[in-house]
Amino acid sequence: MHVDQLPSMGALKSTIEDERQRLSESDLADASRSALTSVRDALPDSWTHRQRSSRWPWVAIALLGVTLVALVPLTAGVRRWQSSRRSAELEEALVVEIEQQPTAPGNEGADVTEVVDA
Repeated sequence: MHVDQLPSMGALKSTIEDERQRLSESDLADASRSALTSVRDALPDSWTHRQRSSRWPWVAIALLGVTLVALVPLTAGVRRWQSSRRSAELEEALVVEIEQQPTAPGNEGADVTEVVDA
């Protein structure tokens, strides 16, 4: 390229100034919007669209909640049942112990239930 074919400094300066002015006037929001649109078009649909959320966490929470709600009354019922069994076993052991004791000289004809109630 020859020196006489190069553009003059004034022409180069005016071209650069025109391009700067054009860029400053362009809307940056439109540029970012078009860039996003281009990216969305390039990506597969499964990447850009949100999937429907899974219901399994809610189902698991519901099952755990129902289980806990059912266990609270059951626990109280089991404790009452164990307590009644213990008291029945203690009563039976007491009756057996009383029956095995030798009778007192004044109680030979007394009923065992009378002795337990006393």
